[in-house]
Amino acid sequence: MDWCGCDTICRPDGCPNALGSIFCARNNCLNGSDCGNRLRTVSGLHLARGNIGYSVFTSEDIESGSIVAEYAGVLTTHDYRKDKKRTSSYTIGLAARSSRKENLWIEAKFKGNITRFMNHSCHC
Repeated sequence: MDWCGCDTICRPDGCPNALGSIFCARNNCLNGSDCGNRLRTVSGLHLARGNIGYSVFTSEDIESGSIVAEYAGVLTTHDYRKDKKRTSSYTIGLAARSSRKENLWIEAKFKGNITRFMNHSCHC
């Protein structure tokens, strides 16, 4: 992977990584935590088992519009809209398409991170 080469703090509208739909990280950007094209996760996320299953909660306030964490799982082109038997509540479709113009999906049922346990319920 090539370095972005930005002389100042990376901006999503000017950084070569951002323009190529790549987030900056330690292995491709020298701007560190000040980089404007780097994913950030909210500290203080905790996983707990509730009445309905696992849930994520935080002990800190989260500002509206903040990126809490990236959704991780297996990236696939399997079309889950046409295969309801294999679709799980951990599957999300992406707006991006593959180089072959196929729909892209992230399936996090078996592989993923803490984000697969996030939900909108206040009663977990």
